[in-house]
Amino acid sequence: MNYAAGLDLPDNAVKVLYPQYLEAQRELDLLKRRGLGDRHPTLLAQTERVEAIKLQMNESVVNLRAVLQAQLEMATDRLKGVEAMKEESRQEAIKRGLDAQDYVDAKRDFETDQQLLKEMKLKQISGKVNEKSGK
Repeated sequence: MNYAAGLDLPDNAVKVLYPQYLEAQRELDLLKRRGLGDRHPTLLAQTERVEAIKLQMNESVVNLRAVLQAQLEMATDRLKGVEAMKEESRQEAIKRGLDAQDYVDAKRDFETDQQLLKEMKLKQISGKVNEKSGK
């Protein structure tokens, strides 16, 4: 009850009822210390008041627990959605990284083949020059 009363939530009836319960309990204890018997009408009325407030608090705690459970489920669902989006983003980033690596590899192969082609053209040209100068 003490914990539920300390929660700053809208529609938290325990927050209002708990101080009333403590005050009613103090009044009951005061009546007992004054020596009123268990069957005294004032003591019986105060006992009923304490029990009624306690019952209201118990109902309020059950309602509060249900509301908090629903909020927890909604937050959990949102968290799962965010985690799924995070995983999708991660997978896309990995795919982009692999695509970029494929591009880099293809570019390197192209540049190597281009260099090889230049060397072959130079050999062919120098072979033709050597043939003409050798005749």
